[in-house]
Order: sequence, then structure tokens, then C-alpha cells
Amino acid sequence: MNIEMPDKQSSFVIPAARELEPCLQGSLDGLCGLYAIINAIRIAAFGYRRDTHFANHALFVAGIAKLGEFGAIADYAGDGMNKTEFRALAKHLCRKASNSKIKLRCHALPVRVPDAQRQNNILAALTVGSPVLVNLEHKFHYSVITGRTPSTLTLFDSFGYTRTNMRPYRYRCSIMIMGNSLSSRE
Repeated sequence: MNIEMPDKQSSFVIPAARELEPCLQGSLDGLCGLYAIINAIRIAAFGYRRDTHFANHALFVAGIAKLGEFGAIADYAGDGMNKTEFRALAKHLCRKASNSKIKLRCHALPVRVPDAQRQNNILAALTVGSPVLVNLEHKFHYSVITGRTPSTLTLFDSFGYTRTNMRPYRYRCSIMIMGNSLSSRE
């Protein structure tokens, strides 16, 4: 697939991120990973899946149930989850959110590559409208990248963060959420 990459000096954001507001986590919980996954799914499936409180709550409940299979919910609510659990939860919720109009999939982006390649991988995902889940290591926080400016990455975040510096050491565990349309939009 030949992707036309935007100019590195240009700014852009996935259109769905302009239409939606992120679901917000509570100020005392460590469930940013769950919220990030739900927010990324909402962007990837925009126009193909109902974006209602009920639909998003159903994903939240499915996520809590899956975390319960991994271990004690209190541990996740207080301390968050590790990268392996985060990836497994993202795959599980993508399957749950898929419907007759869209199939959602997770693809891990390589992180043990040169910094410029990691940035290009994220930019390529954004260019095709795929939000990118990341672990912001300097904040111990999972979030969703939905765009960029020449010097920052734009976030669609459950805790209110809007941007992070583009320095690659600040983000790890990149997962692209892709949606393949199975029918025309509603």
C-alpha cells in the first residue's frame, strides 16, 4: 500500500478526533489503559459503530470483566496494567466492538527500531486514520495519539492531556487500531 505522507512541517489530526470528546477516567483510578483503548476504538470505528454512552459503557464493562480474568480488579484500578495485559485487553475489546459494518484489529508497531522509524510508523498509521495507543513513559500513562504538529503529538486522552513532545523515548508500546469497513457508512 502506497501511503502519501503529510509534510513533516504540517499539522493534522484524524477527523473523528475533532468530532468526539474523549471518555474521561476518574481522578483516583489507574484505568487509563482501559479508557485509552475505548477512546481509540471510538475513533477507529467512527461512523460505523454507535458512539453512545450505552455502547461505550458496554465496552467498559467488558474491559473490567477481562481485567478480572487477569487478576484482582483492585490491583488494576490502583496501579494500572502492564504492556502484555494492555495488548491483550486491546485485542479483546476490538473483537467486542466489531460489528457487521466494521472489523477492528490491533497491530503492534515495532518499538525497538530507530527513533525516526518509530515516528514514521506512527505517522503512517495516523495518515490512514488509525489512532495509535501508546504508553507515555514519562507520565506512567496510556493514551491515544490522533495527530501531530511539527513538534508535538496530539493526544485524545482520558486524563485531559492534549499533547506530548515528539521525542520517541517518551512513548512505548505502540498499538495501531485499524478498522476495515464491511459495508457503507450509516
